[in-house]
Amino acid sequence: MQIQMMYEMNKTYMVVSGEEIYKTEDFRYKMLSSNDIKGLLPLQVRNINNEKRLYIDVTGKENILNYFNCHMATREEIKKLFDAIYVISDGISRFLIRETDVILRPEMIYRNLSTGDYEFICIPLNEEETKKSNEGMRVLLQFIMMHLDNTDNSLVNAIYTISDMYEKGNPKFSLCYEYFTQETYEEPIEEICETETEIIENRTPKKRFYVPSKKEILAATFVVVGILLIGFNIFLSMKL
Repeated sequence: MQIQMMYEMNKTYMVVSGEEIYKTEDFRYKMLSSNDIKGLLPLQVRNINNEKRLYIDVTGKENILNYFNCHMATREEIKKLFDAIYVISDGISRFLIRETDVILRPEMIYRNLSTGDYEFICIPLNEEETKKSNEGMRVLLQFIMMHLDNTDNSLVNAIYTISDMYEKGNPKFSLCYEYFTQETYEEPIEEICETETEIIENRTPKKRFYVPSKKEILAATFVVVGILLIGFNIFLSMKL
């Protein structure tokens, strides 16, 4: 597969040629050309000097080969990439296009500069190339491992485990995605929030009952007794 970049009418194209571009009359090419499939870069089949080439519009895009060479592969960014791979792998099945037709080589996965969304190139492969299709995922994982945020232990463990899964066989990406999601899931931190009523109650000073001291109680007792004695003396004087 030969790749070259071409600029035409304020557009940037990735031009793909080679034996892999086989049987462009294949219905999968027609499905790709006639349907605007979200997450896939649009392609055109052109016949140049009796040689069929694919023109893929990558205007305003940057491949992840360049992006991750300048940015660390964090948990958030890898999750975003894997989410996009999962969605596109599931979505293309509705158009009778195989998961293995999505090219996962780093230089052929693009990131939209304005939105940060990941977009992919889908090239229908012949049987021989299909057998090699998982090499793309292996290469992608090796590339990611070179740029991982090594301070994130769960992320590192998840990526290395998935890489081993691909080295030992040809798993479905959905299984790897499920494993990645479970291993890197973080419990949300519960925030302790006071209700408006609680805040008002906390700010309003509570009423307290006054508790007199022993001296105050004794003094009050003397006063009461004195009043009673005076009253009793007045009562006796009136009787006499």
